[in-house]
Amino acid sequence: MTAELGQEVLNLLSARGASGLERLEFDGSQLERWLSRLAEPQPDLSAAKNAANQSLFLMATEAVRDVIVARQQMAHADEMPWWLRRLLGVFHFQNTTVATFNYDTLVETAVDMAGLFDRESRRVTGAEIIRHMPPPRERPAEGMRFGIPRSDTFRYLKLHGSVDTFWIPGDVSGASIGRWHMPGRWGEPRLPDDEDRRQVLPGTAVRHRSPVPNRARCAVV
Repeated sequence: MTAELGQEVLNLLSARGASGLERLEFDGSQLERWLSRLAEPQPDLSAAKNAANQSLFLMATEAVRDVIVARQQMAHADEMPWWLRRLLGVFHFQNTTVATFNYDTLVETAVDMAGLFDRESRRVTGAEIIRHMPPPRERPAEGMRFGIPRSDTFRYLKLHGSVDTFWIPGDVSGASIGRWHMPGRWGEPRLPDDEDRRQVLPGTAVRHRSPVPNRARCAVV
């Protein structure tokens, strides 16, 4: 599947006019290695080439997100499968800690529709299961809301990040990381409005994991 993702990313980059892709062909984890080499300055390359690689890296991470978001819309075109609803029920009632390498938000949208309640009769939302990241941002609405409700449920750890997460490039502290609400649900696919996101999270770009150790750049696409 990683090779398939890589090929779709290459096709999208070519359609967007990116150069230097003619000899690339991904097999297995080569997509990750390619992105890692682009993301970090290489000692065997000139400053100009490293700058060009960084530009291509930013274009590639946008393409990765766009491909995954498109596939997510394809999944949302169907109703939520019964086995996913049942699996979420098991996670919820056992207070499981779940780790994933996936970037999509299909589990979060499934939780929003699953009708899970904790022992205090609080309904579980998709935003609550991800507790190690900022809550998703939306356009400011009328009225006021204080605090973030927390129900007693499972934890969902997205080790490589998420398509709803953005940052200001070059921020190694992680202070600029922000999440943007992803619309759509099972049976009702919708594309996110990136123009609104740029107003609420200005200056941000898609964020992708770098496997280089001892860096603060955690895994986000």
